[in-house]
Amino acid sequence: MKFVALIAALLVAVAAPLRAEDAPKDPQPKPLAGWNKKFSLQSADGRFRLNLGGRLQAYYEEFVPDHDSNRVQFGPAFAAKPLSEDTSQFRIRRGRVAFDGNVYDPSLLYEVQIELAGSSTSLKRAYFNWHRSDALQFRAGRFKAPFGRQQLVSIFKQELTDRSIASNEFTKGDDDGVMLWGTPLHGRVEYYLGVFNGDGQNKNSQQDNRNQWFARAVWSPRGKFAYSESSQGAPATPQWSFGVNAGRNGGWLFDVNGKSGVQGPMQTCTATGCTVDHGDDATIGSAGVDAAMTWNRFSSVAEAFTRSIDARQAGVRTVKSRGWYAQSGWFVQRDKSEIGLRYSVLDLDRARFGDRSIERALFFNRYVRGHDYKVQTELTEVRSQAVNAAGGPASLRDRRLRVQLVLSF
Repeated sequence: MKFVALIAALLVAVAAPLRAEDAPKDPQPKPLAGWNKKFSLQSADGRFRLNLGGRLQAYYEEFVPDHDSNRVQFGPAFAAKPLSEDTSQFRIRRGRVAFDGNVYDPSLLYEVQIELAGSSTSLKRAYFNWHRSDALQFRAGRFKAPFGRQQLVSIFKQELTDRSIASNEFTKGDDDGVMLWGTPLHGRVEYYLGVFNGDGQNKNSQQDNRNQWFARAVWSPRGKFAYSESSQGAPATPQWSFGVNAGRNGGWLFDVNGKSGVQGPMQTCTATGCTVDHGDDATIGSAGVDAAMTWNRFSSVAEAFTRSIDARQAGVRTVKSRGWYAQSGWFVQRDKSEIGLRYSVLDLDRARFGDRSIERALFFNRYVRGHDYKVQTELTEVRSQAVNAAGGPASLRDRRLRVQLVLSF
């Protein structure tokens, strides 16, 4: 019996590794799929990843324009003009499908956004971003030009339904170009240097070989400061961020030569010689500074801008513009219910009366799941200087009420 038991033990000892060797090998790791704030699909080796998300902004707006607009512009007696009436409307402001992830390598990132709201589908954003390290990155495609803090904050992470009148005027939004950037020292420092076509959202069109350059530098002494408004999840200690921007554009901009519409350079020749009309070709220099802070339930952000438009056309003066805004919010109920104010000033031509505007806004936000799911209520008034039909000063006032639902995933 002892001999039989010994033989059995030996057979088990010999057979065990044979069974392990003969057993089928583990299959290859499977691709990963699931949900992490977005629907995600990733290859087993991590070289390919696709995140699919969506974004929606739907609002109700009641708009009350100044009913004296026609009287101010055309005088007390004028021919038939459309009456400026109050409007009440529902609108899908933005509805986007968003893709992002990496291809071929975890360091080669991409993002694509397709805008579905409006009369036609459009490509909002599309770029590749090579992430050598946090301190060294390179981006190419269509993306936001690095100018203006509020412009760089996603509209889905704003406290109000729209950016300030100053930010909308001086910043560029998405454009085609390339950019070198990074966030060294754990995000305490940010730098951006980009060159673009100059065909952004503010009527600017690059029509020659002088592209548009932007540079931005940021210092956040207590660590990385997120591009997001409100003090969602802010620590008890104050967090600060300070930024400076500069831009130079050599393309066409605005109606700088006194004629309506964008005028291209033209040449008129006779037997005695040629005359050049530079049209709306101009050199535009822009600059801005910004500061933002969060502290417990409180958040605040402010920016100031200046711009100089130097026309090439003979006899057309240089136009200098400036603007600024300040905005603050306070959580009445931590991370849930927020109230706040905004004040913004825009002066399109400092040397001329009649083109200065002041924006005042009061807002209340209810956050269900942070910025991804919230309801915004906003009451805004814009007072604008004007010149009446007799050439004297006048003032116009427009008001609006908005209630907006924001959903992001």
